[in-house]
Amino acid sequence: MDAPPAIGAWMTGRPGSHGIGSGIGRSSPRPGPYPGRIRARCGLWEYARCGRLLRESGRIPRERTVATMPQDRRAGLPAARTAGGSPGASVARAVADVSSIGGYFHLGIGPSSGAGPCSEAGSSSGVESPSGTGSSSGSGAADGGWRPLADLLTGPAVLEDMIIDVAARLGTGEIRVAASICFQGLAARLWSPAVGAVVAHGLLVGLDPESVHWRADAGGPLPLRLSRPAGRWFPDPAAAAGPLYRTVVTGLLEPLAGTVRRIVRIAPGLLWGNAASALVGAAGVMALQRPGTAAAAAALARDLLGRGPLRGTGEPSEPAAGRLLFVRRSCCLYYRLPGGGMCGDCALLDPARRRAQRARAVNDSRGA
Repeated sequence: MDAPPAIGAWMTGRPGSHGIGSGIGRSSPRPGPYPGRIRARCGLWEYARCGRLLRESGRIPRERTVATMPQDRRAGLPAARTAGGSPGASVARAVADVSSIGGYFHLGIGPSSGAGPCSEAGSSSGVESPSGTGSSSGSGAADGGWRPLADLLTGPAVLEDMIIDVAARLGTGEIRVAASICFQGLAARLWSPAVGAVVAHGLLVGLDPESVHWRADAGGPLPLRLSRPAGRWFPDPAAAAGPLYRTVVTGLLEPLAGTVRRIVRIAPGLLWGNAASALVGAAGVMALQRPGTAAAAAALARDLLGRGPLRGTGEPSEPAAGRLLFVRRSCCLYYRLPGGGMCGDCALLDPARRRAQRARAVNDSRGA
C-alpha cells in the first residue's frame, strides 16, 4: 500500500501531486513537523506548495537571490569572511527571508539567556551581531527553556528523553525505530535553514552549537534561535559546499549521530541515509518554494552527497533540471511503525511509482 515517507522525504511534495527530492507517499497518516509526531497536515510540502501558489497568484513576489543576480551585481558582494566579520543586520535579513519559507527553515534571533521569547527572525533586520558566544547554561524559567544545541548533540540523557518522547508519539515500543525517525527529523531541521540561506543568499549561517539554542515544543518543528547572527558570504553557492559540509555534517550531525549510537544500537549507514534524505528534501523544498534556486540547490545537494559519510548513501538523479530525486540504499525503519509503509525514496518502490515520481518532477519543472 502507499504510505507516507520518513521525515526527510515527506517534506518535499504534496500527496498525489509532488514527488520532488526524496518523494512523497499518497495516503495514510504522515509524520508531522515535530520529529516523530504523526499528523495529517503541516509538513514542509504544505509550506512549499502554498508558497508557490501565492507566488503564481501574484500575492508574493518572486525571489531575488545571489544565484540569479547579474554578474556585475555579484561583483559588489563581499568575499567570504570569518563568522565574526559579517554585519549582523545583513545576516539577520537573510535569515528572516529564509525563515519565511516554513517552520523547518525558521531561525529566531535573540540573546542566549534572559526572560522573554526570542525575537522572530522576520523582525530582526536591524539586529547587529553582539560580541561573545552566548551562555551555555541549561534550561530554566529565566530563559524560557532555551538550551544550547550542544546539550542535545552531545548529551545522551537529553537526547534519550527526546527519543522516548518520539516513541510515545509514534506509538512504538521499538526505540531503534524512534531513534531513526528522531535523527532524521533533526537532520532536516539542521539542513533546511543552512541550505536555504546558501542557495537563496549565498550566506553560510554560523551554526555554532553553543550559539544556537533550542527548546522542546510538541506543536511543530523544533524551535531554534541564534544568539548572534553571523555567517560567511559566497558570491557562488557552489563555493560554499565545503564550508557547509563542515558546518552541518562535521559540526552538528556527526556529534548527533555519535550520541544516538551511544543510546541505542543502530547502524551508522542508516543514520547517514537519513541525513542524505533530509538534505535532498531541503533542496526539494527550495526548488518548489524558490524556483530560481532550484538548479543551485540541486547542484549543492549533489556535491554534498559525494562527501564523507553521505557518499554512497543513495542514487541521486535529475529527471528535469533542478528537480532532484533520490533513491537511498538503507532503510529508515518507517515501515515498522503502526500504519507505516515504504517511503518516497525507498529502494523497494515498484517501478510504476518511481516513474510517476519522475513524471511529477518534470511537470513541476515546467510549472515553475
